[in-house]
Amino acid sequence: MGNSSSKDEKDRGTDNSTSSIHYGQQKFKVSQELTLQKCLELCTILNLRPADYDRVERSPKPGVALLQILEERSLYGEGNCEILRKALETIGMKRVAVILQPCGKTFDPQELTDKRKMLADCLKLRYKDIYKLRQSVGPSETSFIDLRLALLDPKKGRREDDQWITLNSYLDIFTNSSLKQEKRIVIEGEPGFGKTTLAFQLAYSWATATKKSPLFDIGILVFLQMGQMKRTPSVYEAIKLQLPIDCPLTLEDIEGVIQQIPSLVLTLDGWDEYFVEGPSDKNSHFVHIANNMMLTHAKVIITTRPCCLEVRKTPAIRLRLKELIHEQRQKYITEMYPHLGEEPKETMAFIEDNDFLLSLCGIPILFKLLLHGLVEDVHQNKDLNLNRVTVLFQHVVACFTSHLKSKDSGASSGFSTPDHKLCEIACSGLLSEPPQTKWGTELFHDFSCLEFWTRTGILIKEDGVADSCGLSRLPVGATSSSSSPSTPSYIRFFHGMIQEWFASQHLSRLVTKDLEMFKNSLLKLNPVHLVSLYPFICGLEPSATYPILEFLLTLKDEFPYPVMDCMFQCFYEHDGDRTPLLDMVRKICQKPVSIYNRNSRILQSAKVALLTTASQHKIPISKLNLVGVATVISDEGVMFKSGLHLPPLLTVESYAIIGYRRRKTPSCEEMLQYVAKSQLLQRTWLYYNSWHVPSVHYTVRTLNFHEDSKVFLFNGKKWYILDLVERKWTKQDKGKARRDMLGETYLLDNYVLE
Repeated sequence: MGNSSSKDEKDRGTDNSTSSIHYGQQKFKVSQELTLQKCLELCTILNLRPADYDRVERSPKPGVALLQILEERSLYGEGNCEILRKALETIGMKRVAVILQPCGKTFDPQELTDKRKMLADCLKLRYKDIYKLRQSVGPSETSFIDLRLALLDPKKGRREDDQWITLNSYLDIFTNSSLKQEKRIVIEGEPGFGKTTLAFQLAYSWATATKKSPLFDIGILVFLQMGQMKRTPSVYEAIKLQLPIDCPLTLEDIEGVIQQIPSLVLTLDGWDEYFVEGPSDKNSHFVHIANNMMLTHAKVIITTRPCCLEVRKTPAIRLRLKELIHEQRQKYITEMYPHLGEEPKETMAFIEDNDFLLSLCGIPILFKLLLHGLVEDVHQNKDLNLNRVTVLFQHVVACFTSHLKSKDSGASSGFSTPDHKLCEIACSGLLSEPPQTKWGTELFHDFSCLEFWTRTGILIKEDGVADSCGLSRLPVGATSSSSSPSTPSYIRFFHGMIQEWFASQHLSRLVTKDLEMFKNSLLKLNPVHLVSLYPFICGLEPSATYPILEFLLTLKDEFPYPVMDCMFQCFYEHDGDRTPLLDMVRKICQKPVSIYNRNSRILQSAKVALLTTASQHKIPISKLNLVGVATVISDEGVMFKSGLHLPPLLTVESYAIIGYRRRKTPSCEEMLQYVAKSQLLQRTWLYYNSWHVPSVHYTVRTLNFHEDSKVFLFNGKKWYILDLVERKWTKQDKGKARRDMLGETYLLDNYVLE
């Protein structure tokens, strides 16, 4: 036995020595082929720093210097040749790229099978354990709705919003003919639309897959939350941190399995959180994986908010999460409450009769909270004035607490005031860098309400050993319920929006106590990531709305879309006299305001509220873009596809109205009649592929345009301008029309002027 052991050690030493010699030869050959020009091209492709450029340029051997830099950045090494090989192919050095072959640890087929099975078993145990943990949550965190996914197909139309095709199920990612062969897929969704829920559902479906499941043949599926990866640039280290503390797999084992396994799926959840404070390390494994320069054999699924521009740089197929429809809500009710008879249906009918509540039901997280908060109290709650998201959250949290108090003491209470310490902890987590979402239980040692809030499901208790990313790790075979008393415990909120709600309680009190400290706190928060926090504060403390809008206005040029949307929602949540806010409304309306068909109904409501206020107080609206939302023109104004109305606005200076093919859209005459009601109108741009040029006499005689106004029309083939003097439409040269349009600086997202 001793001789055998010595022989094995000798063989492994020989293998390592041979590997090192091979790697050294490989490195020498590649460095000899790299000229200074090619080195600088590689620096650009690999996003190296300016100091690295200088180091390469000053070196007498630029190839050697570049490879040393790549080794220091973990972009090249034994077993890590893929990134450099892909970059060499990109700059046309395919002959040199062939030299690069993995020199790290390799397994024979049986050893690979054993290592793969061990890794898969550990990951599956983790996903099942997380699922069991979530099952105990009061707001039903595990209740999964098969969300509406839409695929972007450029062949389906000339404009992006014509190109989305609704899929049947989230499993179409693995079965749809357009998707199953794709290696890079991006799933976009607004906050609360279920991106993390969907990503985890994929992991759990794989962990419990049967032979009939399309996920059954996947060898390894890794679920990573990118907000926790800032300090872990290596994908192999991130996977290692997912495994139990007593798992025998080494980092080298994991790297070998991941590189050699043919069927691999990586789910990178929350890509926008990885770039929340500006670009993360552009040389991290995750960036190169997303750009298809590393682990090219893997299927990579990335979830993100649409505002994250970094994800647009990746060569990926785009999917989008859409709002829930009536049929999905009914199916969810039937599956979640089979024992309650007609009560859930009565609750749903009550919700759909309330225009504001219905506007919330398209967002999965708000629909779940609303339904779970009302389903047992529908008869008592019919008189509630749930007209803002802030009031809704107040009521939902009160429902969870009052139900639990009723069970414990037989007495129900009204709105429950959260513990000040819990609100302070939630706020300090958001102010941290990076944001903190988990805390050790020692922080709650004098927190008398911990058991109460965990029983409601607002807080979740997890057991395990926390790593540098905040993940919890248990020994193999252990679950959070069976872990030993000595295992540390960690507390988190069941959803990020809930943490923002409790943090807003603390910040809203800070406004009245110390305004300067409140303003300093705003500087530490990121509005792109915390889109619910600011509206919550405005809803709780009206005096906070003005300083918040003032702060957001300083950021609107840096983050135009998410910050503008956040300002509209802050204004909408403001529960008080809006006269002091008119100065802020004036500044907001100096920028183009766009209402998109893809906007949630609640966001459309917020935009309509601010525009209506501006019109009523004679505040000029510089530009208003209506993109695919108009369906009917009536005396009440424009009816949106969502059912909302935009009343006639008297102070709009420029309109841009875009319609879609194959959708019910008002005629050109109707749209012109509507926009002509503005007393300040200067420019109108109509774009629709199937609009015919309207009757000249009918249009001009019935519309009251100013002499200086200009009306442009593009019907999909030709450009026209309305000549108010000659009272006729005249064709325009494409180049002249393009100059006229661009002169108006209409910046419409995803629309390119022909």
